[in-house]
Amino acid sequence: MGKIKAVLAAHPDSYLHTLLRAACCIGLFGFLCYGEFLLPDQESFIPSKHLSLADIWLDQSTAQLQLHIRIKHSKTDLFCEGANVVLGVTGQDICPVSALLGYLGKRGRSPGPLFLLENGTPLRRCYFVSQIQSTLSSVGIHGSSFNGQYVRPSTSMLAGVALLLLSSTSTANQG
Repeated sequence: MGKIKAVLAAHPDSYLHTLLRAACCIGLFGFLCYGEFLLPDQESFIPSKHLSLADIWLDQSTAQLQLHIRIKHSKTDLFCEGANVVLGVTGQDICPVSALLGYLGKRGRSPGPLFLLENGTPLRRCYFVSQIQSTLSSVGIHGSSFNGQYVRPSTSMLAGVALLLLSSTSTANQG
């Protein structure tokens, strides 16, 4: 755990770290496949198909703040009806609402894909997976064991999520 915290302390509030933490949280807590929240490697952004900034909203009418995400389609949604995913505040260091709000503060309100790199290009699956693998490798965990099929709980994914989600106090206090 000491190595993980040391890696995170080096750049706790960098744009890339904040982006990856938010993407990991949304994928993990929403039990999403990559195609539901990241732009596939060889596709152009299509607003009617891919997750965009317009597909998320906060519900403050309940006792606990809720994040709503409209997934437009997935490989198991044969009729492209879409689905709504609701995520709540955890009150812990690993919180999808806090992570996304921290990222949105850096991203801004420009329309387009929800997850954008700092240069404005969409976060794609291949780049996301390579960043997780690199981060795992940097602390001595065999990064290539994370193949990036799903952001679902597994030994390698939990290690990667822990690396990217153990947040500094500034991001833990945003939700």
